[in-house]
Amino acid sequence: MDALHNGKDHLVVRYGKKWLGGIAAVLTAGGLSMGLAPLAHAATTIGANANAYGTGSTAAWNSSGTAVTLDPSKATGASAQVDLVRPPAPAATEAPTMTASSASAGDPRWVIEFHNGDYLFGSLPNGTASQSTLSWSLEPAGTAESSWAAALAAVGAGGTDNQVTAAFIVDDAGYAGTAVTVSNITYNGEAVVPYVKPAPRPHLYGGHVITVNNNDAQIGWTDGPGVHYVLTRTFGYGFSLNGSPHIGFTGGTVGYWEGLAAGHTYDIQLIPAGANREPLPNAQVGWITIFTTR
Repeated sequence: MDALHNGKDHLVVRYGKKWLGGIAAVLTAGGLSMGLAPLAHAATTIGANANAYGTGSTAAWNSSGTAVTLDPSKATGASAQVDLVRPPAPAATEAPTMTASSASAGDPRWVIEFHNGDYLFGSLPNGTASQSTLSWSLEPAGTAESSWAAALAAVGAGGTDNQVTAAFIVDDAGYAGTAVTVSNITYNGEAVVPYVKPAPRPHLYGGHVITVNNNDAQIGWTDGPGVHYVLTRTFGYGFSLNGSPHIGFTGGTVGYWEGLAAGHTYDIQLIPAGANREPLPNAQVGWITIFTTR
C-alpha cells in the first residue's frame, strides 16, 4: 500500500504498494500508540472568576492569584463575588474554606446552591480582624447546622435532587462600601484560583465523504487553527494487515482512497499535525468512515 501527498494539495492512498517508512516513524517514535505525546499531570485546582455586580462594585484577583479583593457598592442589589466555574459535587469530608480580612453581617460568605432549591451559607463571625471559622446553615429554612457534613446531609434529606448548580463567595449588602480581601479559598480540598480559559485543542472539523463507489473514495475536512498537516491511519480490508493501519499524511484538506474493496467499511483516523508533520500535543483525533458500494 502507498500513501502519497501531491505537493500540499491532496492525499492519495493506494492499495498494492509499500507505504513510506518515514511516515510510520513519525507516528511510532517514542512508542506512542496514537501519535500523541502524553501530558504531564498538573496539581488540581478549581477555577473561579472575580465578578462585580452593580454600579461602583469591584472584584479582582491579586497578581499571584492567591487572594481576591471584594468591594461591593451601596447600590441596590450590588455585590462582589468569586464565582466558581463548573463546580463539582461538594465532598462531605472537605468543607469549603476561606479567610477574610474582616467580616460583618454574614459578608463575605460561601454560598452553595442546589437543584432542589436548597442552598448552604458558610458565614464568618463579625470582626475587623482576619476571620476564617465558618458556620453553616441550610437555606432558605435558616436552619443552623452543627458542621459542614451535617449541612450537606440536610440538603439531600428525603432523596430530593441535590445536584450542585452554583458555588461562590459573595460580599453584598451586609458589608457594602467596605473592601475585603479573601484568601485561602478551597473547595473539596482544592485551591480556588483565577479561571483561565483553556486554549482550544488542535482539531479538524467538517469531516465528510465527498464521493464513494465500490473501489474509490474521496473525503474532505477543514483544518483548525495551527494545523498544517494531517496524519492518516486507515483501518479496513486490505489496509490494516495484521491489525496495523495503513499510514499517510497530507498538507491539504482532501484525501483520495484508491483500491478499496467493494462492500467493505474503512475507518480513517485523522490526526492534526504541525509544520514538521508530527502530531500536535493534546490534539483532538477525528474519524471519517467510508462504506464502499457493491
